[in-house]
Amino acid sequence: ILLVIIQNLIEVETSTHLLSYSKSYKKQWFDTFLLKAAVALLMLILMTIVNMALNLALFKLAGLYMDASDSNEVLADSTLSFLKLIPAFIPAIFFHIMVCFSLQKSGLAYLVGIMLIVIGIPVANLTNYALIPYSFGIVALKPNAVVTWSFLIALMGLAGAPFLANFIISKNP
Repeated sequence: ILLVIIQNLIEVETSTHLLSYSKSYKKQWFDTFLLKAAVALLMLILMTIVNMALNLALFKLAGLYMDASDSNEVLADSTLSFLKLIPAFIPAIFFHIMVCFSLQKSGLAYLVGIMLIVIGIPVANLTNYALIPYSFGIVALKPNAVVTWSFLIALMGLAGAPFLANFIISKNP
């Protein structure tokens, strides 16, 4: 869902050729990049809040029909899992915005995102390492995963994605 949200945020500039028109007066694209990232992050936070509320409602409804002594622990674990995914998906937001602005073709950017997800899921599941930003969520939820490499890759992505996108947008005719 995160890819679809980001694609729709970037589609405004790519489908109307707003990037081409804006190049005549705009030199830096950091503000556009960071505003798109902020909107995507806000959408992710809102979706997480809705998921946690529905999860709580499901546990309350299930508690009416079953007797489970550890339901509070399961609810706490699932809520913690939802909250872990927010920082795990921030590098994916930055990375996919960079891909969208770099390729400037929505279909191609979407295909690259899907292909990297398809490649990243088995790598993260088999090795407990996330080298692709889209698979950080998988590693964040695994109890025995190594997160130091993921954290370093995430920091490099967060620092480099706005600069690379700004460079590519500024240089493309």
